[in-house]
Amino acid sequence: MPPFWENIVAGVVIAIVSALGSAIVTVHLAFRRFRAEKWWEKKAEAYSRTIDALVAYKCALADHLGVFGASGDREAAQFRQATVDIIKCANTSRVFICTEASKRLRAVVAHIGDMHKKLESSESEEVVSSCKSQIEVVDAFLDDIGDTARFDLHV
Repeated sequence: MPPFWENIVAGVVIAIVSALGSAIVTVHLAFRRFRAEKWWEKKAEAYSRTIDALVAYKCALADHLGVFGASGDREAAQFRQATVDIIKCANTSRVFICTEASKRLRAVVAHIGDMHKKLESSESEEVVSSCKSQIEVVDAFLDDIGDTARFDLHV
C-alpha cells in the first residue's frame, strides 16, 4: 500500500476513535448533569412540601386557638391532616433534604407528639399554652429551614 493511503487510513481511524471518545464523554456528562438537576428538583420539592405542611399545621393550631373562628369538626380534621402531612414529610424528606434540616424536622415532629399527649390530658389553659408554644416551635423551624434550604440548594 502506498504511503499516502496509510496516512489517509490512519487519519480516518484517529478521527473515528476521537469522535467516539468525545461522544462517550459527552453522553456521560449529560447524564451526570441530568441526574444532578433531578436530584436538586427532588430536594426543592421536599423542602417545599415540608414548609407547606408546617404552615398548614400552624394554621390548624391558630384555628384551635380560635384565631380564624373555625368550627370544631373542621378544625379537628384540619389539625389531623396537617399533623399527618408533617409526619409524612419528616419520613420521606430524610432522603432528599440535608441532615441538619432533617434533624430539626424530626425534633419538631417529636415536639408535636409531646403536645398531642398534653392535649389529650389537659385543661383549656394548658391547651392554649401548648398551642402557642407549638406555634413558636413551628415559626422557629420555618425561619431555620429557609436558610438551610438556600444553603443546601445553593440558591
